[in-house]
Amino acid sequence: MKRKIESQLLAWKEKETGRMPLILGGARQIGKTYILREFGRAHFKNTAYLNLETNQKMVEYFQDGIVPERLLRYISALTGERILPGQTLIILDEIQACERALTALKYFCEQMPAYHIAASGSLLGVAVNRQNYSFPVGRVASLTLHPFDFEEYLWAKGEDELAAEIRQHFAAMTPMPQELDEKAAALYREYLLVGGMPASILQFLQTGSYPETAAIGREILENYTADMAKYATAAETVQIRSCYSAIPAQLTAKRAPSPAQQFGGSISWLKFAGIVLESRQLRLPLAPAEAQVIPAQDRLYFSDVGLLAARAGITPAALAPENGGVAGQLLAQNYLAQQFDAQGYPLYFWQGRFGQAAPFLLQRETGMAAILPEPGSRYQAARLAALCKKYPALQPYCFCSRNFTQEKGLACLPMYAAFCL
Repeated sequence: MKRKIESQLLAWKEKETGRMPLILGGARQIGKTYILREFGRAHFKNTAYLNLETNQKMVEYFQDGIVPERLLRYISALTGERILPGQTLIILDEIQACERALTALKYFCEQMPAYHIAASGSLLGVAVNRQNYSFPVGRVASLTLHPFDFEEYLWAKGEDELAAEIRQHFAAMTPMPQELDEKAAALYREYLLVGGMPASILQFLQTGSYPETAAIGREILENYTADMAKYATAAETVQIRSCYSAIPAQLTAKRAPSPAQQFGGSISWLKFAGIVLESRQLRLPLAPAEAQVIPAQDRLYFSDVGLLAARAGITPAALAPENGGVAGQLLAQNYLAQQFDAQGYPLYFWQGRFGQAAPFLLQRETGMAAILPEPGSRYQAARLAALCKKYPALQPYCFCSRNFTQEKGLACLPMYAAFCL
């Protein structure tokens, strides 16, 4: 399945000067190993793959010394692959299991830059911050693999042309043809339940079954819970699990206390593991956003909307308008956070004293965008317009279930177009 990160990997491969070993981060089961092995197959003569979580011999060899030339000989002997500069991709998977391997990347960068070395680590951020690992700052390049965004999901479904149409109508801000709008909206509702985890997408593509897909999501969540116990103390594990479990209720509450005030350092663990997204509150909805951040005031989202649906037990019937729309609103918030994060936007929000709010603020090259998801009434949209009148630099957007339209200076976009922003 096609991923956007492939172009970034190719740019890393073809960099002629200053290329450093690569670390590919991201949550567990997000497809890091698959994407690296497929990249090696497609763009290199051969691949030398090692999993440092399961290959204890290689871990022990790293402990004996990290001279690059010596390591290359051993990796070649162990994998049976002839390692050639510029032609072989060396993959060190689950590198968080071996601190010496992480340190060795520095010496490969300095002494053997002609070799292509890519490492991945599901809980590398946790290991570095909790186990005091020495990270080779300035000697490695870093990329993060996210769950499939909605555009990538369309590609996986064979809907490349539909994705292109959405981008074209976003650029022109013209309505989609009705049949395409309805098709895109149906696929958006499907994506809310399936999400962007590769195993969930494959299950749905093979079976078309929402219950079986949700079972895959629950299995992934159980693995995350097991990681919490494996990489934290017993007391920390209780706090981390409580923090993670509280996210659905926090997203549906009108005035929820800040998770940072309730759970403290648990948020850092979840962020470093890559399984939550954090949105930070601003004093004023103005750029530069970092200068406006209020400490310890935040909102959390699941890293993947499909996992949230599985955790909350949301079914297709629950998304029907006649059932109140609460489930749809819950998933829509998380969906937007996930799409914006996948585009590389830090997440911010603003909350006024008299009910005024900008649930999402994105600092774009063209200015600060104020975003209202699924407004419950014209009154909410009017208040967003009033906020943007008070702060003229703000660019107002409303994401809703309607087609592309403009209303009194407010750009109304269909939810399925969030990847375009």
